[in-house]
Amino acid sequence: MRHFYQSLVIQIALILFLPPFAHAESGTTQNWNQYRGPNRNGISTESGWLCEWPKEGPPIAWKESIGTGFASMAVVDGKVYAMGYDEKAGEDVVHCFDAATGEEKWTYRYECDIRDRQHEGGPSGTPAVTDKYVFTIGKEADFHCLDANTGQKVWYKDLTQEVGAKIPTWSFSGSPLLLGDRVVIDVGRIVAMDQATGNVVWQTKDYGAAYSSPVAFEYDGKQCLAVLPEIGLVILDAANGEQVAFHSWETKYGVNATTPLIDGNKVFLSTGYNRGCSLVELKGGDGIEALWENGNMNNHFNSSILWNGHIFGMNDNEKTLACLDASSGETVWAQEGFGKGSVALADGKLIVLSEKGEMAIAEASPAGYKELSRAQVLGGKCWTVPVISGGRIYARNAKGDLVCLDVSAG
Repeated sequence: MRHFYQSLVIQIALILFLPPFAHAESGTTQNWNQYRGPNRNGISTESGWLCEWPKEGPPIAWKESIGTGFASMAVVDGKVYAMGYDEKAGEDVVHCFDAATGEEKWTYRYECDIRDRQHEGGPSGTPAVTDKYVFTIGKEADFHCLDANTGQKVWYKDLTQEVGAKIPTWSFSGSPLLLGDRVVIDVGRIVAMDQATGNVVWQTKDYGAAYSSPVAFEYDGKQCLAVLPEIGLVILDAANGEQVAFHSWETKYGVNATTPLIDGNKVFLSTGYNRGCSLVELKGGDGIEALWENGNMNNHFNSSILWNGHIFGMNDNEKTLACLDASSGETVWAQEGFGKGSVALADGKLIVLSEKGEMAIAEASPAGYKELSRAQVLGGKCWTVPVISGGRIYARNAKGDLVCLDVSAG
């Protein structure tokens, strides 16, 4: 229960400090304006959606082809923003669709290499969307600000030139973070830029480019950022980028690819390649203490969910969906069959997408894995976390098939 209240406090703090659209809307709908949602924790306040489906699954509202890649979707004010790679044209493509019908509102294209080392390649960073702007980043650190309504370019920065970002082995995969009138990105250097102009407000030293995305939270009386570049967990002052605290966390091949989970003054870390997981506590000032560390969760590239004192995520070592007790790190239960899948949460339900395109809805409970529904919604490789907004679930595969599932109550 203590962890539940700590989580509640930090979510309230984030609502106060995050930009427009961080608030849940009235009714059952919540905008999903950036990677892992408005509070950057993979949890939606969406409620009243249909979680028990017929055998054939929920109705498919629409399908579109968006191009090769692994970027998740943003959904804001009835529009879906997605990215993919057009292999024939050799271009990254940013798409804007009508959320209800799939009608394409606009596209924006730019030349880029597919960067397909040991995977299909294509963009992996999820668009971040405000009422005015769409922020996207490609594999080669092409950072764009587009007009959210028209798709016209507002500004562009090549971050390899702008801040000296060095392209890592599997190229850039982190997603932009909306932070007031700024947008923050981790490209080894953590960089805060003015949303309207693209001017750099602050940047850090080079911590080594990995594949993670930053998250904002309140700590020690100020707004901070938790980032996981190549060398470990870095806590930064969000106002100026100054380092507040550091905890070493290195993974084989430099693959720190997940976003830290925040629980009050505690941070959960988990990465793959047998690195495992840990819960660390921020002790005030620059102090950090590991409360526990073990191999019970190995998140390769999809982050876990913290809910009511328990952690739900994909343990890559065992290829299971696992539930851990957040206070001890002990495994409560594990369910096979999802491979390198992903998980989101809404209304106390886990939305699980297997790497082979099966979607399951299950209770987010330590009592055991209780499945409510299951359906084959996609084919091919599915490594990208699904999104729920407005009574619809959006999911994609590496090939670029994007499907919209109607889970509205009526």
